[in-house]
Amino acid sequence: METTLQRSQGVDVRVREYTAQEVADLCNNGKAADVARCVNADRRQKVALVEFRSDLSEKINSLGFSRLTTTEQKDGQAVEVPAETEGKHIQRFADALSSGSFTPNDFTLIGQDDKAKEACAMAYLQKLAFTCGDQKDESGNPCYVLDITRPERAPSTGLVPKWATAAATKIINGESKTTVKSCIEMFTTGYTAPEGVTVDPIPFAPFDTKAPKGASPEEKQAVLAQNIKNLAKAIHAADRNKQQKLQAQNEFA
Repeated sequence: METTLQRSQGVDVRVREYTAQEVADLCNNGKAADVARCVNADRRQKVALVEFRSDLSEKINSLGFSRLTTTEQKDGQAVEVPAETEGKHIQRFADALSSGSFTPNDFTLIGQDDKAKEACAMAYLQKLAFTCGDQKDESGNPCYVLDITRPERAPSTGLVPKWATAAATKIINGESKTTVKSCIEMFTTGYTAPEGVTVDPIPFAPFDTKAPKGASPEEKQAVLAQNIKNLAKAIHAADRNKQQKLQAQNEFA
């Protein structure tokens, strides 16, 4: 085994970890099931369930129940920052359903007491949760597939500059020469910026979502707001990628 330093509570702690050869030896000596259990637990907690909380929170946002945010100054720019975690946003949504203070079009609160109303709210949340997933299982249902090569989701700072939101708003509203379709193509394949550097493909959440048939004005507005937010994040990520390339170019010039 080898000693590594792992950080927790603001300090380092020494941890003895398995080497690649020791993991291979475990698999060859009847411990493959234990290795699989540990790998699955790691990928579930650090990737799949992290992605799920993010996706569920985004779906709740699209219903018009927005995650709380605040505005801060970052590098001289006004940026939007989450004022609550994704988990707290989801819990607040469930509480609002059970109290009847928020009712989506396809939700009906049923129950005579708090326990029954809470069960009704959780049933709706479960239905929403089963729509989350970036792939399909063997039955065609949305799911998350564990992959040891998939990097852990980087902590989101939630910092979206107002200039990116303004640019996204113009594009979504058709007020820019740049179109939603062209943005999807650029972020999917990468592109060459006017400065001459190549911007890498940018992972992005959908920003061309259509409001469901029969959606209320509030729900339509929520879908619009989510599209703008997702596009603004992608625009900001592409700009960061470009700036990093330009900085590296200048350093080696």
